[in-house]
Amino acid sequence: GLGGSGGATLLIWLGAAEGVRELLVGTRREYHRFELATRELSTLFRTGERGGGGAAVGARVGPSEALLCQERIGCFVGLGGSPSRKYQLSFREPPLLVCASVPYVLSLHPARGAAGGVARSGGAMHVLEVRLLLTQEVIQTIALPALGGAPPSHLLCHPGDGRGRAEGAPMAEQPATVVTLGSGSLLSLCPLPLPELQRQLVLQRRYDEAARLCASVHGPGTPAEAAARRAIGQLRGYALLREAHFEAGCVQLAEARARPLAVLSLYAKLLPSGVPPERVRVRLLARGV
Repeated sequence: GLGGSGGATLLIWLGAAEGVRELLVGTRREYHRFELATRELSTLFRTGERGGGGAAVGARVGPSEALLCQERIGCFVGLGGSPSRKYQLSFREPPLLVCASVPYVLSLHPARGAAGGVARSGGAMHVLEVRLLLTQEVIQTIALPALGGAPPSHLLCHPGDGRGRAEGAPMAEQPATVVTLGSGSLLSLCPLPLPELQRQLVLQRRYDEAARLCASVHGPGTPAEAAARRAIGQLRGYALLREAHFEAGCVQLAEARARPLAVLSLYAKLLPSGVPPERVRVRLLARGV
């Protein structure tokens, strides 16, 4: 039995193709592993970092892997209770809820103001932090509306298959992340494939966030990654020029190796006589990608 750990507050099924079946059980004090074949119950680790109790927060990442949180630390656990990855996740504060939709992990936190208090401006009481499993980096923060005044009670994700959205498939047919709010309202979020997410961030002029995705989208250290970083840098530079930040824009475009003729073509009167302006085109994805 669970002994003095209290009742179960978290249940996660794990399985494998060869028929192994396990149940991860979280209580107010500890995480346990129950193996169905042998009916054996073993303790994995405490929910609190320093031996104390804490909320059991976790989610299934794949068929045979789960994410279990120990306050600010997220531990990946596989079959047998052993660590399934060489790294852990580090949260800014203990998450209230987590879920995984490969290649993303979402965590729910109270919204924070500049002074560290709960931010109530604009009706946002909680935020979802979206991070990449591959890099562990937070790439998006989503403010959730405060409906009914109660915190969200559930955060459910389709686990995904790691391949992203099928080419040409309607967005409505893709797996959705569903947040159940305390008032009974449902908020549905669609997990975008990484290239599409990067494109959307560029369109919203969130260039830093878009640049952080380059290694994940194109592969670290590849020519395609370098080309994408240059493209995002050029788009930032052209945006600065449009906003009349000429010096900063020119510095950015020089660092991103923009073609001088393309830059001057924005100001046709500056071109030498007889030199026609060229159309400015920046390609975020290489041909064939």
